[in-house]
Amino acid sequence: MSAKQLTSHILQSFYQFANTAKSGNPAVFSRKLDVETADLNELAVVYTKETVTLLESLTDDEFERIIDLTKIFGAKMSGAQLLQTAMDHEIHHKGQLFVYVREMGHTDLPLFVKRG
Repeated sequence: MSAKQLTSHILQSFYQFANTAKSGNPAVFSRKLDVETADLNELAVVYTKETVTLLESLTDDEFERIIDLTKIFGAKMSGAQLLQTAMDHEIHHKGQLFVYVREMGHTDLPLFVKRG
């Protein structure tokens, strides 16, 4: 993936993990969103807002509900386990992204944390 594709993937996939945890429907992962022509800053704002909204709305039952993800991940997981997987997935890809941009010559990198 290019750096732009990887960034889009990070944003889109965490939203999909959260949406799956909320809905209990693994079909969310099969929906691919067209992000090739989108502005990355706009994508970050939109996906962050929508993902935060989903995460804030999760109930205890949704955290505990078992979702059959065997076709995607080879296992059944609770909503909480799925969200832990989402965090691990994001950490992995952000590490890759940092390598990409350092190879492009950028050394003063953001920590991906909104401050202020």
